Amino acid sequence: MRKVDLLRMKRAASVSMIFVLSASMLAGCEKKGEDKKETKDPYKNAIFRDAKASTEDRVKDLMSKMDIKDKVAQMIMAERNVEGGGAAYNMVTQYGLGAMLSGGGSAPVTGNEAQDWNDEINKYKEAASESKFGIPILYGVDSVHGNSNVYGTTIFPHQIGLGATDDEDLVERIGNITASETRAIGSNYAFSPVLGVAYDEHWGRFYECFGENTDLVTRLGTAYVNGLQGRKDSDDFMSQDHLLCSIKHFVGEGQVKNGYNQGNVEMDEKEWDDKLKNDIIKPYVSAIEAGAKTLMVSYNSINGVNCHENKELITDYLKGELGFKGIVISDYDGVEHCKGSDYKFQLRDCVNAGVDMLMEPLDWQNCYHTLLNLVRDGSVSEERIDDAVSRILTVKFDSGLFEEEINSKKEQDQMKQIGSDEHRAVAREAVSKSLTLLKNEKMSDGNTAIQDLAAANKIAVMGEAADDIGTQCGGWTISWTGNKGKTTIGTTILEGFKEVAKDKEFEYVDSAEHISDGTQAVVIVAGEDPYSETQGDSTGFGLFLDDEGTTMITEAKEKFGDSIPIVVILVTGRPLTLKDNIDNIDALMSAWLPGSECAGIADVLFGDKEFSGKTPVTWPVTSFDISDKLTDDSVVLFKYGTGLKKDGSAI
Repeated sequence: MRKVDLLRMKRAASVSMIFVLSASMLAGCEKKGEDKKETKDPYKNAIFRDAKASTEDRVKDLMSKMDIKDKVAQMIMAERNVEGGGAAYNMVTQYGLGAMLSGGGSAPVTGNEAQDWNDEINKYKEAASESKFGIPILYGVDSVHGNSNVYGTTIFPHQIGLGATDDEDLVERIGNITASETRAIGSNYAFSPVLGVAYDEHWGRFYECFGENTDLVTRLGTAYVNGLQGRKDSDDFMSQDHLLCSIKHFVGEGQVKNGYNQGNVEMDEKEWDDKLKNDIIKPYVSAIEAGAKTLMVSYNSINGVNCHENKELITDYLKGELGFKGIVISDYDGVEHCKGSDYKFQLRDCVNAGVDMLMEPLDWQNCYHTLLNLVRDGSVSEERIDDAVSRILTVKFDSGLFEEEINSKKEQDQMKQIGSDEHRAVAREAVSKSLTLLKNEKMSDGNTAIQDLAAANKIAVMGEAADDIGTQCGGWTISWTGNKGKTTIGTTILEGFKEVAKDKEFEYVDSAEHISDGTQAVVIVAGEDPYSETQGDSTGFGLFLDDEGTTMITEAKEKFGDSIPIVVILVTGRPLTLKDNIDNIDALMSAWLPGSECAGIADVLFGDKEFSGKTPVTWPVTSFDISDKLTDDSVVLFKYGTGLKKDGSAI
């Protein structure tokens, strides 16, 4: 997924103008209750409306009644952003669209509170119920670390931090809460989790992965799926407490050359086949066995063939050899990543490769009409369309969407739990368990730096990231890229210090020269500003700790020497080069991108909790050593699995 951008809005505006005007003229479609016109339902007694009938019979009955236009419409996922070219409520009714989404930062025009989202999404659901067959829509959002688009929700650590916990039970509980807070706003579909195996931290999506170890990714990815959807063989599976998830991005994104987002995997055929089938496919196989019903295709290419047009990968391997029966969905505008000379051929190749649902958010009308023409001229067979639509309808029936009550009491109760103390307590636990201590030197008094920090009464705190909730949440928070500042509700690192250690004095200063006499420890919080996707791709020099962080560390050490501990907390989505700083740091820890509940850091530093996090990735000496970090120990600063306790011993 990527942000709704201005260029795409302009491109789609001419296509959608007449429909936007139509939407305002037919505003009655947005009204609820008594404003709706009573219409006779010709399919009231049809088999597909019978909840007691088998899914197979319901799908067969419904498809027998659908014409090609109805079927193609079910393959389309459009944006809610009407002004940019998305679909208005009446368009969902008119076309019988299969799915809607809100891209990163695409909030309702009325505001970004949970109620704004609930109102709008339920209007789309009502519009779908008034369509020709009343087929419910999938409504997808980027709930990648909590329901992170919406102000006031619980924001959990990004997946790289969850990887540091290596706690399957915790990850499943996080999935449960994320499902509840997402289902509360009416959405029934989350584009999560990422099952890529991260290798190269140049990549701007590195933090969206659980780590570099395939077994770790497999176990935690499956736990996340269990949390989002419910356990497959339980009564809770796909209940109103849960939702559909989309495992992503299929496949090889973590293996692209030089870590370029949407880049190319360059391996000979034998090497790639071995890497795929004996390594990086394992998280997907496990997630599918756990009941994952949708899978999102990756933007990357494999030896020059984009995954969206790779029939051998999608149809032959995923659907054939692995037997995946669910929906294969494209990524945002994924059609246009195919190599065809124009949109018609790109769409043809994407659908024929095996993609079932087309996420064409602002170009959806062009997609709809072009696909109809491709069927009519024989470029795409009706059998391929039937395969795609039967998969879509099967998932909708199996997920209980045809029997779902719009804006149910359950949904209203879930609304009351958004950002609740109970939910935030789990996020706080996750922050504590993800906090990873990488260095903890002995001080002159015989204690470790962390022990002396805990004993200190007067502590200086430096760094903008210490008191910035937007920075600690990172990308995919409220907006697509995330932003610095007070973007949502939560507790910053500094606020957490003051909340947990009320008996201590914390002095927040902007430089070492302003640290007052009597200070017994210095805590420096440094790292990265928020980013997402390609915007976060970095060169080697971009992965060095920034000048602000380096200056704070250097000046603090120059002022205090070895007399008091200099403690550094990194807020970052990936390893950073610390070569020029490491000798000036007495204790170093990574908080990764911890989310909204950073009192969890203070629970460890000043409370009774012990460090338990271990780095889920190998940390190179410099960013120029990334290509050798897995084969040459001499270029490794911290090995995979490194984690220390307060007393300096290994976890």
